[in-house]
Amino acid sequence: MHDRHTGQVARGTSQHAGLRRFISTDHIQLLNTRMNLDILKPRKLLGLGWHDLPHVGDLSKPYFVTIGCSLTAGNFLAYEDTWSYKLSQKIDMEHVNLAMNGSSMDYQYDTLTKAQKILKDSRFMVWMHTYPTRYHLNFLRYFIGDRLARRGMGGDLSYSQKSFEKIKRFTELTKDMKVLHTNTWGYDKKTKLVLEKLICRENRKYLLNKHEFIDRARDNEHAGPRSHETLATDVHKHIMKYFPTWCR
Repeated sequence: MHDRHTGQVARGTSQHAGLRRFISTDHIQLLNTRMNLDILKPRKLLGLGWHDLPHVGDLSKPYFVTIGCSLTAGNFLAYEDTWSYKLSQKIDMEHVNLAMNGSSMDYQYDTLTKAQKILKDSRFMVWMHTYPTRYHLNFLRYFIGDRLARRGMGGDLSYSQKSFEKIKRFTELTKDMKVLHTNTWGYDKKTKLVLEKLICRENRKYLLNKHEFIDRARDNEHAGPRSHETLATDVHKHIMKYFPTWCR
């Protein structure tokens, strides 16, 4: 009787071990990824939680990541009208949208580097650069939260060498990553001309968004559905032409 009991325990232990091995392959990794997503969310005041991300798709399926400001988050739009969602439909892939309203390129790059470590299964990232005049008080974000740490919103958006160098620096920092860069609507003509001449002609990982606002969202300030659709089409064509393996 003692031997039978021992045998039953051994079989049960073996079954549980097999179950653990089965779960650990995919499900545990997926669970850990979802738990770690909090690290990618904007912090609230005094570290009292996090603000929600605009969208988190089914991470058990192939997915990509988008990063940007409110023009990537899709403020004052149905989410189905955002360029991130429309791109996901065009390439039949899930996505995670890590955008934060009013965020700076500094914040976005910090989020991107964290996402590289946490969202390891992402096929690629699309980073829509916000206005380079913005910046982030990183040393205060843990106390006042990420939204209160935003600075430089509503500043001068005309061309400056300092802004160009900032854009160039971030494209160089990500040159070995599967990251496609583009710019948000509202860049001035000179900045776009310099970007096209000095970055885009040499770097296929920067797709210049040449478009002005085609339409507006409900607040009459943010980009509208047709603007997002046009950008999603451009991004899709660019990826299919230069980086088709990203979608396989």
